[in-house]
Parts: sequence; structure tokens; C-alpha cells
Amino acid sequence: AECNKWKTQCSNCTQYQDYPSCEIDNSKKMFIKKKQLFAGLQNMTIVTPSLWLQRLVQQSFLKEYPVYTIHNGVDLNIFKPAENSFKEKYDLQGKFVLLGVSFGWGIRKGLEIINDLADELDERYKIVLAGVGEAASNKVHRKILCIEKTENQRQLAEIYAGSDLFINPTLEDNYPTVNIEAIACGLPVLTFDTGGCGECINDSCGFVVKRNDYASFLGAIYAMYENNMDKSGVLENRERISSVHMCQKYVSLYEELLKNSRRV
Repeated sequence: AECNKWKTQCSNCTQYQDYPSCEIDNSKKMFIKKKQLFAGLQNMTIVTPSLWLQRLVQQSFLKEYPVYTIHNGVDLNIFKPAENSFKEKYDLQGKFVLLGVSFGWGIRKGLEIINDLADELDERYKIVLAGVGEAASNKVHRKILCIEKTENQRQLAEIYAGSDLFINPTLEDNYPTVNIEAIACGLPVLTFDTGGCGECINDSCGFVVKRNDYASFLGAIYAMYENNMDKSGVLENRERISSVHMCQKYVSLYEELLKNSRRV
């Protein structure tokens, strides 16, 4: 919504009926309540999952507190490259599969952009969307293969591992877990620089293009298809996005804070 009222005081919210849905606009009341609860607390440390969100916190009424970024991680015992029959199951042999995963497909998650891609890409490509619920199914382009849901995380990991490129043209996001799940499974990621989406991406595991730049997004798909990006380079990034690595950083932060508190 490109709204900056959160820097001063929320009111007359344009999204109060979105997630989490409310019947009335409580934005002003909630802002005041949160400020009363959090402003002025002693010894509070804030951790954000992205540098993007850290910068926003430092512009809010919480800016008086120390803020650290610890990127989220995923379980590498579940999200990993593995032999699978994903393409055979859906008759996608010989196709360059572009995978998108979300649990709320709509404009905010880039569905209109993905529909435009389905119109433009030829028969060499196949777009697969996982997490398409009943409400969104009638908004998805007819050429797109929709998977309503997976039974568990391991089944989702097999879909990642069986695809060729993960696409995430999200227009509103923080630090999407789906990006790092894809990387953990050896799948290169193409995403917009929305929020902290690009913070887990480097040249060895994908590309980041300007938010809402459809032409650049499409061009990157063609380039990755023609260059046949080496998945071994993607796998070199697994350890830095592991949940173990994330937990170690939290432990280190707790230990540092405890050590500093003893000095006071």
C-alpha cells in the first residue's frame, strides 16, 4: 500500500479488511496500544529476520532499542535435493518447470505477473503453482498447473527438487521462507527485490530484479533457461540458510547480551 503512517501514527487503514481480517478499522487504537506497551521498556533487544525490516524498525517508535538481523533458516534434513518422480507424475518430462509456492495467491504475491508469464512463454516452459486454494483457482491462467496443497514438507521438498527454477515475483514480503526452501533443495531462485527477498540470493543461487519490472523478470527466465544454471552452485549456499546456523546466531546473541548485563 506504500503507506508510511506507521512512522507516526496509524489511522484510516486501507487494508484493515485484509489479513488479518477485521470488521472495523482498529489501526489507530492498536498503534497507540502497542506504543504504550513497548515504548520505554528496559533492556529490550529486537531481532528481525531481514535487514530490510531492521531499517524500518529503526524508523519507528522502537528506534531507541538495539536491533539485530538474524535471517531465518530451514531444516536441511527435510529441504534437500533428492531423487523424485515429480515431472513424471505430472507428465512434465522435457519441460523447463517454473515453480511458485505460496499460501495466499493473489496480487500481493505476484499472481497477475505469473499469469502474464503463462501467456508469453512457449511450450518449452511450464509454470507450476503450489498452494492454490479454491478461492484463487479461478484467477489462475488455464496453462498453469495448480497443486492445491502438499501432504507434508517432504512432499513439498520433492516438488522443489524436481523443478528447474523457482519464481517469486512477490510485491509485498519480508524474508520469504519459500526462497530459502528452494535454495536448500538445489533450486535457483528468481525474485524481485521486494523487502528482504534478495538478501538470501547471490550470483551462485539466483537473480534479483527490480520490483515489478516484468521485462527484466522475463529476460532473466530466458537467460537462466539458455545458460542452464548449475545447481551445484546453488547447493554451496545450503549451510548458511540452515535452521542450525540460525539457532547458533541466536545463542551467540543471548550469550553476548547476558555477558553485557553482568557488567552493568
